Amino acid sequence: MAQTNPGGKKPVHEIRRGAVKALIWENAGENGTFYRFTLARLYKDGEEWKSTASFGAADIPKLSTVLIQVEDWMKEHAPKAKAA
Repeated sequence: MAQTNPGGKKPVHEIRRGAVKALIWENAGENGTFYRFTLARLYKDGEEWKSTASFGAADIPKLSTVLIQVEDWMKEHAPKAKAA
């Protein structure tokens, strides 16, 4: 189940815990590269896998873990400040 954003790009990283996943997207801006993320919960409808942005109370622990890992990844890959 590959997801792409409207520009057709693929995510640069995926973090998943059970049915909860985060996709991290690389973007280019005036000040260089920056990252954004999306969250989804996967579920099966018959034989087809689908995703939703709707979560329940049982998803909260997995969301917490995924969000911490997203933060760590984004900090690790943040552009380094240039020395003057």
